Amino acid sequence: MKLGLWTVACTALIASSAAWAADGTAQVQGQSYSKSRAQVVQELEQAREQGLISVAAHGYPKVPQGPAKTRAQVVQELQEAQQAGLLDFADDEYPVLPAGSVHKTRQQVVQELEQARKQGRLLYVAP
Repeated sequence: MKLGLWTVACTALIASSAAWAADGTAQVQGQSYSKSRAQVVQELEQAREQGLISVAAHGYPKVPQGPAKTRAQVVQELQEAQQAGLLDFADDEYPVLPAGSVHKTRQQVVQELEQARKQGRLLYVAP
């Protein structure tokens, strides 16, 4: 049964391909396309050469390159960026801020919390 179904599917595919190739046009969802495969491939190659197509792994778009930097220049730029705080860090590398010199007691924090609650600056404070 599977062999018969497979044969019917292949026959239908071949017949439909032959029908499309009859006049060189294809109809998809009511639209007619008249470009040949060679024309489409040529347009694709032109777009690749112009860097208009982004593709994975094989055939990256061509990017203009400037003068190469030395290792020392790259290391210097990295150190400057680190000192300026411009680099992102992973959670385990995140810089630890030094503790401030002002320390409050628990009692002082509770008093500030109560005062803020009385002034209406807090919506809810659990007792």
